Amino acid sequence: MENNIKKRYDWILAPIYNRLQNHMLKYKKRAVEIANLKKGDSVLVFCCGSGMEFPFLEDIISNSGKIVGIDFSQKMLDIAKNTADKNGWKNISLYQGDATSFKLNEQFDAGFCTLGLSVINIFTCETQWQDIDCRH
Repeated sequence: MENNIKKRYDWILAPIYNRLQNHMLKYKKRAVEIANLKKGDSVLVFCCGSGMEFPFLEDIISNSGKIVGIDFSQKMLDIAKNTADKNGWKNISLYQGDATSFKLNEQFDAGFCTLGLSVINIFTCETQWQDIDCRH
């Protein structure tokens, strides 16, 4: 099933994703606003896709902060990287991988997963996510 979802995102949804999800921007913005982030914070974005949260995060954490995005679709990550490059955001690291099993030895001030939970089998990742260390 995961492979089918990945193919859909890579070949069908990636080129039109931002237009399809444009109506979600206000919710993504609000999620960032209520996260109590501050300049210099580090943020982990699960299922970051095309990086639609990045502008809102950058407005708060600025270039002294850090964003790490994880997504299983390389095509979506390519869009996110292009957006970061166009905006001169050099504090964003992107990784292709499965958010339910991806391991990073870093501490983050906050974590976001605004739409990705709709395609993640939450029962699979329950035990993997218990070790995540976020201060917010």
